[in-house]
Amino acid sequence: MLQPTIQLSAQAYVIQWNRFLERFIVFETVFSEYSQTSKNIMRGKGLVDENLQLLNHYSRQNLTVLDQFVDQIARIQPPTEFVALHEQLQMVIKHYVTAAKDFVNAMRLTEESEVEQQLNQCRTIQKQQRLKLNQLLNSIGALNS
Repeated sequence: MLQPTIQLSAQAYVIQWNRFLERFIVFETVFSEYSQTSKNIMRGKGLVDENLQLLNHYSRQNLTVLDQFVDQIARIQPPTEFVALHEQLQMVIKHYVTAAKDFVNAMRLTEESEVEQQLNQCRTIQKQQRLKLNQLLNSIGALNS
């Protein structure tokens, strides 16, 4: 079911992005942990019941929730002064999600060296997007003044 867009005041928009940021931090922590766990598994240092297939399963479940989160962001109609910034924020989130999906898909590769290379590349992209998101969110204060 398609949810309606939500028109926000400038103050409500800033508050909403603070809430989104809190949720984003959870996703970032989860994917960071997946990265470390996958490295441990490939190096033979994983726990007894840890394997890439199970990690892939949990990652896919979290991708579904991440997609729902992105849909919530897309429904926000920012105040006029935040339109350009909102578009940039959405683009950064989109790139982050693409890297997250590539990360999860990399766990299905068969060559461990290929898996590790892809996982590292995807995490690097996610980290870059996280930094861009942080920079953009810092600029909200300047626009809101």
